[in-house]
Amino acid sequence: EEESQTFIEVMTPGDHKLVTAIEVLSPSNKRGPGASDYFKKRQEYLASSAHYLEIDFLRIGEQFRVRSTLPSTPYFVFLSRADQRPRVEVWPIAMEARLPIVPVPLLPEDADVSLDLQLAVDAVHDVFGYDAVVNYRKPPTVPLDSAQSQWADDRLKQSGAR
Repeated sequence: EEESQTFIEVMTPGDHKLVTAIEVLSPSNKRGPGASDYFKKRQEYLASSAHYLEIDFLRIGEQFRVRSTLPSTPYFVFLSRADQRPRVEVWPIAMEARLPIVPVPLLPEDADVSLDLQLAVDAVHDVFGYDAVVNYRKPPTVPLDSAQSQWADDRLKQSGAR
């Protein structure tokens, strides 16, 4: 089955030079059959003059490699600014935390713009009707630990999904 991959590329007007690439990881590009192609694409972004923002809401599979030890949280956002490589900014995200507002770098003369990930995820959830598509009565495909499972169960009960 063919699966499309969605990403955002911020380009300059006129010459359409890549300024910033934003990737939201999918199971196929983090751990599936498309992973090797995706890792190659990531390396191309990192070797370019563009900024790279990776949003990883997947709990299993290979993570973006950084020099320091990452905290034990399930989700991350990684930002590699073209002018600061190999330095990478990292936002670890606990399951029970609100998703962060992260900067999206643009051209050197432009200020970063803010991307409110929580608002973006909420909007996508509402627009695509995930509450009607996802069976929240079943456990997730990737099991949660007991504390995360209890937190998720409490949230789903509060929302009426369980």
